[in-house]
This record gives sequence, structure tokens and C-alpha cells, in this order.
Amino acid sequence: MKEQLHKRYAKHLQIGVNWTKEELEDCEFEGKALEGFRESAWAMFEIAKERVNYQGWPISIDGMPVAGIANVFQFEFDGIFYTGLNHAVQQLALKYGIPQPYLEQVVELVGRSKMAYALRFCKTSYGYSDAQIKASLESLKALLAEEVANDSVAAVSKGSVLSRSFAIKEIKELILYRTQISSYAIQWALEREIDTLQKLADQEDAFFEHFSQDSEVVAFTYFNGLQIYLEKRETDPQWAEQDDPNRTLFERL
Repeated sequence: MKEQLHKRYAKHLQIGVNWTKEELEDCEFEGKALEGFRESAWAMFEIAKERVNYQGWPISIDGMPVAGIANVFQFEFDGIFYTGLNHAVQQLALKYGIPQPYLEQVVELVGRSKMAYALRFCKTSYGYSDAQIKASLESLKALLAEEVANDSVAAVSKGSVLSRSFAIKEIKELILYRTQISSYAIQWALEREIDTLQKLADQEDAFFEHFSQDSEVVAFTYFNGLQIYLEKRETDPQWAEQDDPNRTLFERL
């Protein structure tokens, strides 16, 4: 349904790509039709944005909230929600006139959280021939490798390295609100001393980089479960101290 809405309002959403509200207000269009566009274009964009971003009602079963599986896979960019990363890449490639396979490869290299960076890189490429795209990707890989090397040096200098190790057999899987919490996701969090939602948010890129090697679906599922788990620990301290099967592991942090 959301993808169909994006198709229906594609032209209206394109207004937000080509203009800002201030630019439309300040532009000097001549002619009745263009004057009408200047006065109504931004309102049309905002209406289209509200419709594609509409969220359904929360669902519960037997009084228990059910984690919105569809929402887990949603991707947000520039205030607009897409059904997933693939949908976002497809729509943004179309809006900005970028070959979709090229944008897909750049996003895969820089990570889903750096979509703006990926778009800027693609738009500033020297051309979209096979040879030009190959050269641009090689340049990007070299740039990212240099950044990783610099980050590694900075991390070592700050002593920012993993100092704890937790065996997977020590960690208990559990189910909260009908969602399974993976022991591998918990292990990843423990080894990085992540015990709050804020700390998890700060390391979101690293999480997806680690688990997306297997499957993006697995990464999303693990991340959603870990969010539910950490939220439960934060909002219910008594449960965290007495009933969490992994409470002794978190006490070691």
C-alpha cells in the first residue's frame, strides 16, 4: 500500500527534492499558471508527504502489544518513510536521476545510515558509463578504507577497544512481547558495554555492519529484538534486577 502511495504522489514528492519552502516563496514566476504553482506547490508536497508517512493503528493481541514488523523494516530519509531500504533506493534513484544499481552499490559501501552521503557522492560523479561508475566506486572504496584506518588509530589512542568477552553459551535467549531476543545480539551488546537504548542508537551503524553480512533481514530482526530487550530493562528495573535471565552478565559491565 505504501509503495502504491509513493507511485501515486511521485510528482508531488518531487517538489521537495527540487525546491525548499523558502525558494518557492522567493521565486519570481511570471504567468498565472506559474504563480498558482508557487502558491500551492509546497502545500501539495506536505499533503503528499503526510499521506505516504501515515502510520496504521497499533496492534495488540490479548492486550499485549505486538511489535510492528512492517515498521521494523521501514526506512526514513529527509522526513519521508519508505517500506524498506530497497524501496528507498529505488525511489531516490528515480527522483535524483541516478542509475539505481549504482546507488545500490554506493549505499552498500557507505551503509544505510549515510544515504545523504551516498546521494551526494553519486550526484557529483563525473558520469554514469560503466567505466566511470567503476572508477568512482574504486575511489570511494579507497576513501572509506582510509577513514577506517584513521578511525582505528584514533580508537587505539583512546583505548577504545573491546575489553570484555562473553561466551555465547553464557547468554540466554528470551521472548518478550512475542518477539525472540537473539543471544548473538545480546552478546554483541554486552561486549560493547551497551545496556541502554541510547548506547544502542549510538552504535546502530556498527550493529548493522556486523550483522548485515549474513542477511539484512537477520540484522533488522536482531536489532528490533535488542531494542525491545533494552527498553524492558530500562523501563522495568525490578524485572532487570530479578527476572532477566542475563542479569548477572549485565552486572559485569
